Amino acid sequence: VLILHENVQRYQTEALEMMLGCLMDRGLHAVPLLLRNGDSTAKGITDAIEKVDGIVVADWISWDDAIFRLLKSSGKPFIALRHRPRQPQIPFSAEDREEAFRLLARHVIGLGHRKIAYVGNLLDEERLAGLKRGFKEAGINQEELLRIPSRGRTHEGFKSTKSLLKNGAPFTAVIAQNDE
Repeated sequence: VLILHENVQRYQTEALEMMLGCLMDRGLHAVPLLLRNGDSTAKGITDAIEKVDGIVVADWISWDDAIFRLLKSSGKPFIALRHRPRQPQIPFSAEDREEAFRLLARHVIGLGHRKIAYVGNLLDEERLAGLKRGFKEAGINQEELLRIPSRGRTHEGFKSTKSLLKNGAPFTAVIAQNDE
């Protein structure tokens, strides 16, 4: 199995290591090919595709049209992970962020918390929708969710958490989201 993967963020490296471990545990051989910033025309990709039975495309590479043209022309089976590709005919598997955050909200509420702060990307509609659904299902006014903006990066999270603590608004739990 060929894994086309970006090597940009720490969490992506961890995801790659987990994928490799799972494949090896099942007796499959995996060839990771780490790409950076538009390496999609690299001859190395074509050579690697010829030597494998299938391809996993991880992270934002799933938005690279040149890579998908290359994969499609290879005739090898492939799947995109983590992000829905722009091309609707491409098979993919991704987490359901909305459902995950609905379940997270219900869990935190189930622990007895009602004054909950959210430190995360306020433009991430899927995660926010899940939080709102979780609040609504629990009969809690979703406007009570204290929202503190962060851009989903570690250093932004630290700044946003400091802002939350200085804010003085009461809360008993924090749901924080970070994409690193």
